[in-house]
Amino acid sequence: MKARKSLLLTLAAAFLLPLGLIRATPASAASDISISLSPGQQRITLNPGETVTAEVTVINSGTTEYEFVVYATPYEVAPDYSGNIFDNPATARSQISRWISFAGQAKTAPSTLAPNERRVIEFTINVPDSVPAGGQYAAIMAEVVPPPDAGGVVTVRRVASLLHAHVNGNTLEQGAITERVWRRRYASRQVNTSLTIANTGNTDFVAENSLIVQTLFGRTVSETRDPAKLVFPDTSRTFELNWQSKGPVGIYKLTQQSTFLGNTISATRWIVLIPVWLVAAGILTLVVTSVFLVFGITKLRRRRYRD
Repeated sequence: MKARKSLLLTLAAAFLLPLGLIRATPASAASDISISLSPGQQRITLNPGETVTAEVTVINSGTTEYEFVVYATPYEVAPDYSGNIFDNPATARSQISRWISFAGQAKTAPSTLAPNERRVIEFTINVPDSVPAGGQYAAIMAEVVPPPDAGGVVTVRRVASLLHAHVNGNTLEQGAITERVWRRRYASRQVNTSLTIANTGNTDFVAENSLIVQTLFGRTVSETRDPAKLVFPDTSRTFELNWQSKGPVGIYKLTQQSTFLGNTISATRWIVLIPVWLVAAGILTLVVTSVFLVFGITKLRRRRYRD
């Protein structure tokens, strides 16, 4: 009897579920874990030998209670700026990760966070007396502690609050444009250009870039502005400056304009925007015209020879 009842329930579910008359509850709904940090990024000015106190807020915006810990780790950007790198050994520019402590400890003790609860975590930065001036970078990490019954495979859930510090002293703010990539002719309406800025100083700076497109007669048809972005010390960052043309083929003036460290640097280039099919048509026309000319000249010479 029980087997027949179970079979009927299974068949009913198989029929009603595709119709949306009953709803299956995902397994993940029972363990909705969400953790975030605020602020996502903060900038602090430091002096050698001083002690500074700051804070972050851990937020549980999910439906499951969990334990978490907070700690500091070195932080740097990938060489191509494709993402952030954490947990690498501290470099000259991430020594600050060693100066941060939580109530005298390198890591907070596990603490429970209920759903919709916020917890303010205070941390202290003890700056050594002898420390190089310039930028220092670390990340404050908040990490969920896996439960004891998590099993063999554990998914680590953690978030970062980026810390951009500036140590006063002999600061060197220095940078330059090291490369521009653009062509004289573009075979499609998509015009791609880029420029690379190298930071040769010891602190980060903000760079703003734009691409201005003008016609042969000086009329501006497009101005693309790239959002302000950081360039970190001892790195080079490439900025894409592109233009999707909607106008006719022709000759255009491109101007790459960059503003950083209080200076604005511009460079211009004239380009020809002409599609491949038009180039091919022009070549074909030239070839056909040349053939007819050769044929006509040959025919004319033969006629004169006969006469």
